Amino acid sequence: MTTPPAPGGGLSLGRKIAFGLPELMIGLSFIAINSWLLYFFVNIAQLPPLLAGIAFLAGRLFDAVLDPVVGRWSDRVRHAVGRMPATKWALLPAALSYVAIWALPALVEGTLAKFVLATSGFMTFSLFLTLISIPRLALVPDLEPSYHGRTKLTSVIFMANFLAVLVAIALTPALVLGFGQATDLAASPASAWVMVAAVFAVVGVLSFIPFFLAIPDAKTGVDSAPAAPFRAEVRTLFQTPGYGRILRILLLTVLGVLTVQSM
Repeated sequence: MTTPPAPGGGLSLGRKIAFGLPELMIGLSFIAINSWLLYFFVNIAQLPPLLAGIAFLAGRLFDAVLDPVVGRWSDRVRHAVGRMPATKWALLPAALSYVAIWALPALVEGTLAKFVLATSGFMTFSLFLTLISIPRLALVPDLEPSYHGRTKLTSVIFMANFLAVLVAIALTPALVLGFGQATDLAASPASAWVMVAAVFAVVGVLSFIPFFLAIPDAKTGVDSAPAAPFRAEVRTLFQTPGYGRILRILLLTVLGVLTVQSM
């Protein structure tokens, strides 16, 4: 049976807030990575700019491919197991892999080792972040049957994400300087960046607790359609109109950011 909606045909305000709170983790981690990870790789972990850019680009492209694949997978399995199990299972690995992105490249010696750890760490985090974010967002139409209900819920999600964006952009350097007792960001110790990442990870994990407690899953008990082979799923993905253009825009954007930060 499908989980019945709350009185009034959707989620209460309290449940909407509980649904939006996980955006703190997603926003903090995503924006901190987009805004500061390249800077960290080059200036703190001492990775050559070209290799830092390749590591960053690999993680972003991997994430771009993962999102629709995980979305299709979530749609297929929700009838049997629901959408929540993937999010619950991936939450702690996502937090740990997020901290590892900042910790591991600065702990090892050698350019190749730094590059491998930076690339694999970013891709691993992208996998777990996708597993906690895509199935959760796919719950929106299941929980809010009306257009206005979905609009209100999306507004709450946007507000939480916007708050996380402000914190990640503005507070990251201040926290790094504070933890590292430094006055120059480029001279700050790697441990300070790791501490900030750990703080963001803990805040993110805690933000999911109200979500797990207050939000019902969308399991229906109806068998899903047979899953297509993975290669067929990927082929369908790249045949989607506009998807290749989006990937090219993403590639050019990342290359532009890399060029600016390397100057």
